[in-house]
Amino acid sequence: MLIGKKGFESVKLDDLIAHDYTKALYIIDKEEAEFNTIIKDIEKANTEGIQKGKEVQQAAVNYYSVMKDLFMFSRQEIEQEKLMRYSKSEKEIRSAQEKMLELGREKQKLYQKVFKADEKLFTIRRQFESENQLK
Repeated sequence: MLIGKKGFESVKLDDLIAHDYTKALYIIDKEEAEFNTIIKDIEKANTEGIQKGKEVQQAAVNYYSVMKDLFMFSRQEIEQEKLMRYSKSEKEIRSAQEKMLELGREKQKLYQKVFKADEKLFTIRRQFESENQLK
């Protein structure tokens, strides 16, 4: 979905290189729909009677939700990039640049959330595999 030559991120990058912000934002909408589908599918999975099943399910939902937040964050970055490129006044450009710096700090926090969610999912998955004799 995200990686590869025809993955959403590659297509979005090509659109950004071409300064086609409308198409790049459209790709983010498609990514969001995919993340929503993945999250709903995980939530629908029946974990009844499976040791640590509910815990793995919740950890996976949390992980994909945080990943979604990270990928959807690029909407804000694209909007600022668009302002920097097409604004006529120096004040607007400077404001957009300052906002980009702020967004960079916020994005770093999102990466930390992803790392923590990934770590938790990994730990719970190992417990799940152990308790269900899968390894």
